[in-house]
Amino acid sequence: YAFIVLVQASGDTDNVVSFFTGEPEFVNELVTLVSYEDTVPEKIRILCLLSLVALSQDRTRQPAVLTAITSGGHRGLLSGLMQRAIDS
Repeated sequence: YAFIVLVQASGDTDNVVSFFTGEPEFVNELVTLVSYEDTVPEKIRILCLLSLVALSQDRTRQPAVLTAITSGGHRGLLSGLMQRAIDS
């Protein structure tokens, strides 16, 4: 939740920029955690999704989130999550 607050409530973008300077793979790691259904607890995956939503609301971060979600082994991740949610 702290990361979500940092992204959404911080009027000072320097904090967010310095975070991503130190953690350039953070978005990819969030997407990877979401994709590990059997090994990562559901609450952690939900927090990862909420973090990705918060990042997507920042236009400067949108391309990084979209690239991480649609590239490599993560292609179809969101549609798969939606389908499982509908099925359940």
